[in-house]
Amino acid sequence: MPVTEAAERVLSIRLDAVCDLLPIAQETFRDDPKAAHRLRVATRRCEAGLMVFRPCLKRKQYRKMRKHLRRIRRAAGAARVCDVHAGLFADRLDRDVSKNRAALEYVLKRTLDERGEAQQEIDDVAHRYRGTRLRKRAAKLLKSIREPDSEEISASGQPTTLLDLARTELTRLIDRVQEAGQADLQIVDNLHELRIRIKRLRYGMEVFAPCFDDRFGNELYNRVESLQEHLGELNDTSEIIAQIDWYAEELATGSKTARSSLDGKSKGAATKMLAELDSLRTQYDRELNKTVKEFGSWFSDFPLGELVEALRGSLENGHSDQTQGTTSSNGVSAAPQSDEAVSSSTSSRDVAS
Repeated sequence: MPVTEAAERVLSIRLDAVCDLLPIAQETFRDDPKAAHRLRVATRRCEAGLMVFRPCLKRKQYRKMRKHLRRIRRAAGAARVCDVHAGLFADRLDRDVSKNRAALEYVLKRTLDERGEAQQEIDDVAHRYRGTRLRKRAAKLLKSIREPDSEEISASGQPTTLLDLARTELTRLIDRVQEAGQADLQIVDNLHELRIRIKRLRYGMEVFAPCFDDRFGNELYNRVESLQEHLGELNDTSEIIAQIDWYAEELATGSKTARSSLDGKSKGAATKMLAELDSLRTQYDRELNKTVKEFGSWFSDFPLGELVEALRGSLENGHSDQTQGTTSSNGVSAAPQSDEAVSSSTSSRDVAS
């Protein structure tokens, strides 16, 4: 398939998904809280598509669309973090009837208040792109698609195809995952970096699945996704610890917002809550350390090297039928999560992304 045709198909579907989901995230906040999650995932997939097809896009239009998508993603991301944290705090309250209950109720209240503020950010960005404004910007980007210099992608000098681009981009993404996997994964920051690189590889695999065999789009994709999901659990706990630290710092410095969430307004109430938050933070910290060790044991048996080699092997054996222009039934990708599915439904993968 010519790379320009692939760029138009992929970006058109992914831009439509963002345009469709932005007003939904604004209007159905209370009835469908996962709409913000789906919007965030859609913007990330769209940004991944932009990065992949950057050689085919005019620089000005590429930069403008990245700016628009970043603005939308940040608004949706703030809501997503609040939703995930609120759900985890509420679940913990249901399971824990006594220990740290006051602190859990406090952080849950603060998180729900912040969710309201995050929704205002979504409302603001939806107003900015109201009507057809975002679609018009998307149309300008699609019109800017052009044939890239073949030397940018294909050293052979042959007409540039999606397979040429797939081999170049996926090799780069696989190399970055392999590099991150060799770091000290007992360090949380290194785990976070590995998670980000795995996620980018997964998004790249979704774009290029039509170029390769079924094993690439199913078995290998699922193994990459499994690794990302394990790392996502660690990231949630790490983010919660940072959030508790922030709430404690605000309370200690006398923030009006922090004190207004207390049952009592006295200095003694604040001091008592700080002690409760410290205890809750310690509990989460122990759980994070335990989870990191458990991940280390699991990862030691995870054949990352084998997965990397299998992915590299797939790149050597491009799917000739797909590179000649045949696509899967959804028009773009044979990977389990199609581009069209992003705009119409959600799944555990969407929320975890």
